[in-house]
Parts: sequence; C-alpha cells; structure tokens
Amino acid sequence: MLDWNDPDVMKRYQTALNAYKRYKRLADKSNYKRYISFDIAKKRMHIVPVDSDNDAESYPIGKLLLDFVNLDLTDYQRELERVRQLLDEPDAYLEYSYFNRGLAYIDDKGNDAEYAKALCLDRLVKEYQHLHPYFLVYDSTYMTLQVYDCIDRMNAELNLIAVQEEIKKCIDLYLNEQVDAPYALLTATQRYLLHYRTATRMPFFTGQSTLYVRIPGESIISKPFLSHAEMAYLEATIPGCFDASASYPEIGPAEIRRAKRDDLIIEEGYSVQTVRDMAMLELSRMVMLNMRVRRCEFCGKLFSPKGNHDTKFCTNIPDGYNKPCQVLGSNRAYAAKMRGKNADAEYRKVYKRLHQRKQKGAMTEKAFREWQGNAQYWLQKCRDGEITQGEFRDRIVQK
Repeated sequence: MLDWNDPDVMKRYQTALNAYKRYKRLADKSNYKRYISFDIAKKRMHIVPVDSDNDAESYPIGKLLLDFVNLDLTDYQRELERVRQLLDEPDAYLEYSYFNRGLAYIDDKGNDAEYAKALCLDRLVKEYQHLHPYFLVYDSTYMTLQVYDCIDRMNAELNLIAVQEEIKKCIDLYLNEQVDAPYALLTATQRYLLHYRTATRMPFFTGQSTLYVRIPGESIISKPFLSHAEMAYLEATIPGCFDASASYPEIGPAEIRRAKRDDLIIEEGYSVQTVRDMAMLELSRMVMLNMRVRRCEFCGKLFSPKGNHDTKFCTNIPDGYNKPCQVLGSNRAYAAKMRGKNADAEYRKVYKRLHQRKQKGAMTEKAFREWQGNAQYWLQKCRDGEITQGEFRDRIVQK
C-alpha cells in the first residue's frame, strides 16, 4: 500500500492526478463504440459512432491504411516502453486506479492490480488518439477488461510498429506495383489467390459482422448476426425468443412512418476493437477493389495513384518542404534531366577534343581508353546528382 503521509508519495499522487484528469477529458470526448462499414460503389469507408450518427467520418478506401503505415510512431513507441516499465512498479500503476475507484477501495488484490494496469494502457491510447483515426477503436470498456493479460496486450495489440511492418508486408504482397514480374502483371485479387493457395497462414480479421440501420441524426439500430451455436444457446436460455409470434410485436403509426423514411441507411458493419483488425479490414477491401499502391520516389512513403496514371510521386507535403512531392519530384527530375544533358554535352566536347589528339599521335590509345572509362564513371555520378557539373568538368578535363 502507498504511504499517504509521505510528501514524496503525495507529490507523485498529484502528478498522476493531473495526468488522469487529462486522460478523463480525452476519454469523455471519444470513448464510445464505433462500427466500420464500406460503400464499395463509391470506394469509401465510414467510421460510425453507435450513439452519435452525426459524428460519422467518411474516408476514401485505402487512405487511412496508407496513412497508418506511413505514420511516425517514434513518440508513441517511446511512451509504450515507459508504460511497460511503469507496470513493473505496483505502487506506480496503482496510483492511477485510486482516482477511478476511490482511495478506500483499492488494496493488493490481484484483480485490482490488473485493472490498474489496464487503466494505464487505456490512458496511453487516449493520449495518442489524435495521431490517427484507427486509435479510436480502443474504447475504455474493451481496454479495461480484466480477462486479458496487459503485458500480452502491449506486446501484440499495442505494439503498433510491429503491426505496421505486418501490414506493409501484406501491401507489398498484394497491392504494390513496384515488384518483379510476373507479380507486377497480376491484379491484387490474383496475387491474393496465389498467396492463399500457397501460404500456411493468411492474414485474418477477428471482428464481428453486424447488420445495422443508420437514421441520420439518431442512434444506430444494430443487430449482430448470430451463429447457430449462439441461437441455440439463446433459445435454451430464453425459450420462445425466436418464435414467429414473438417476431412481430405491436407496431404503431409512428414506428411505421419512421420506417418509411427516405433517408434510412442499411448496411453491413464491423465491430472492430484493435488497430490490427482495422488495418486488415481495410486491406481486404483494397484487395477486393484491385487498388494499386506505389512507393513515392521523393519521400519514400506508400500511396495509391489515382486512375491509370503512372505517377512516381504522391501528393503529400514532406517534412521541411512547403510543396507536395508531385511538384518537388517533377522539379528534381527536370533538374536531373537538364544536368544530364549538360554533362553529356560537356563529355562529348572533351571526348571530341581528346579523340583528335589521339588521331594526331599526341595521346596514346591506352591513355585515351583510361580517360574514357574514368569520364563515363563521373558522368553517371553527375547524372545521379552526386557531383555538380563543375566538379564533373574538373574531373574529366585534361590539362
């Protein structure tokens, strides 16, 4: 137990209290269950809060996945390691649980300790929810379930850099166009089929499929699809719950008018609880749509080219620049082209002069061939931008 008469303990308590207040504000703002659905015709994905349809978010399919694999998680991973160390100190992580359950309630019971650890993980997730919409799938109810081991959760679900690497491998396998033949000539679904037939373990999504109705401005009406085992269990627990006579209760005029509204939206959604499932779910739709992915030749990040354009650059604005990669890459390619042209012209000029010297006997054949091999080496260096045109000229000119 903590010694509350110790000034150092009280100082730690105040620090933890401030952190908890910040966490509570974040949790109150974003802590509600969400469903994920897809509009394949429009190639869009929806993230829909169950209790607040007005806050639904819509994105082009593939955008969030590529944003996630390109995300810099250095700060998050550093904080994850700090929390990992924190969970090795019972007095430290127990401090956070006092604020939630009362000073007199917490003692050294195992369940309370596990709950306190889970609160630390939930606080970590809430602190970094601003980084990416995927983080919103971690609601506090899920994070604080005591049936899960917190260390296992940190090593698997919350080790997001490992999740990133797994998803990148899947993208390269199914979607990336910059691969060797024959895979580059196959569609995403064809590549997926090849992998399906040869792999011992496929990437998987572990979530639950749900049919739900969205009424704009109102709460979602959702009903999960039940397995035969679940239906048998419910029938045994609540006899008659699936009787036809119980399926159509009294329905009044107001309910009928509500059902006849033109703006009802019915769709299949997915209950998602981990970032990995979120990424795998979106990846599956990208495969279904045979979407293409490339790696930007300027910033090195993955992107999905629009239409049938064979573009080499993305539309992101890289750190330290004020223009998108498309502009920066085109400018660099043009500069390299002009540099190459100028270097080629300089090479031809010197080559012609030295060739004439060789023809007149003022230069030996061996010396000319040695110069030519050396000049071609520096010519390629200049074309690649590794040396300037002036440096190239100094290296090939014979005094």
